[in-house]
Amino acid sequence: MGRYFRQIGYFRHNRHRVLVGLVVVGLVACARAQTPPAATDSAALLAKALRQLPQAEYWSADFRQYWQQGGILAEVEGSYAVGPARRARIEIRLRLADIQGQLRIYCDGQNIWRQEQIGDGEARIVRYTAAELEQAISEANLSQAEARQVHEAIWAEFGYQSLRGRLRELANRFQWGPPQASQLPDGRLAWLLEGTWNEKTLQEAFRGQLPEAAEVPRRCRLYLLRQDCWWGGDSLWPARIEWLGLPRGEKEEKVLASLDWHSPRRLQKDEFQSPFTAEQMHNAANGDAASLVREMVQRLR
Repeated sequence: MGRYFRQIGYFRHNRHRVLVGLVVVGLVACARAQTPPAATDSAALLAKALRQLPQAEYWSADFRQYWQQGGILAEVEGSYAVGPARRARIEIRLRLADIQGQLRIYCDGQNIWRQEQIGDGEARIVRYTAAELEQAISEANLSQAEARQVHEAIWAEFGYQSLRGRLRELANRFQWGPPQASQLPDGRLAWLLEGTWNEKTLQEAFRGQLPEAAEVPRRCRLYLLRQDCWWGGDSLWPARIEWLGLPRGEKEEKVLASLDWHSPRRLQKDEFQSPFTAEQMHNAANGDAASLVREMVQRLR
C-alpha cells in the first residue's frame, strides 16, 4: 500500500511515464447481488476472499481506477488476463489531465514484453527475461526480506499475482474494524471493511508516524461482494477499494483513489493471445533488468 501512494507522487513529477503498479487486477465472475452472509470478523472475511479467488487456468477481467491529487485527476481503464505458470496480459489506457497514454504487457512465463506510448510518441517494445530479472535482484545487495519484496513488486508490475498480492497487502498492513453491511455505488449489497495502518506498517513504512503529505491516505475501505462463482459455490469478491485522506487545504477526508474490478470471464487457452505480432516480439529491444530493479528498490523505500 505504501508504494502505491508513493507512486502517485512519483507520477506527478514524472508525467511522461505510465505507472503499471497502479493497476494490478484480477476478477471472478459475478451473478446477482445477494444479502451478505453472517459476519464473523474482518480478518475472517479477508481470508475467505483470498481462499475463493478464481479457480480456472485462464481468466480475464476489466477494471477502472481513479485517483486525484493536487487538483489533478487521473483515470485508468483496461483489461487483464492471467494464465498458469506466470502467464499474464494487461492492456491499459490512461488519462492524466491533458496527457493520454497506453500500456501493453505480455508475459509467457519466461519472457516479458512491455510497450508504453504517451500521446503520439514512439510505441517502443522492450523485452525482459525472468532469468535476467532474478539475477539482477540477486546482485542488488538486498536483504532477504527486501529481495522478496522487490521480486513480488516486479511480478505484480508485470501483471502476475496481482489481486492475491493486493489482498495480502491489505490484510497485512491494516488493522480492520468490524464489518458493516453496506452497498456498492451501483446498489449491490456488500460487506464494508474500514481499516487504518497497523502499528507494524507505521514503524516500517512511516517511521512510527503517519506523514502529513496529502497523497498518503489515512484510511482504507474495502467492499466485499457476495456472488456466485462460475467454478461453483459463492465467494466474497473485492469489488471496490477506496483510499481516504485529507487533501491539502481541506478540512474533511475525501476519497483520494478508488479501484473497481468488473466483467470477469473464463478464457479458453486459445483465447489467451499476445497483443503483439510475432515480428514485434522478435524485434523488441532488450530491457535493462538491473535498472528496473534499482528503480523498484527506490520506489519501495
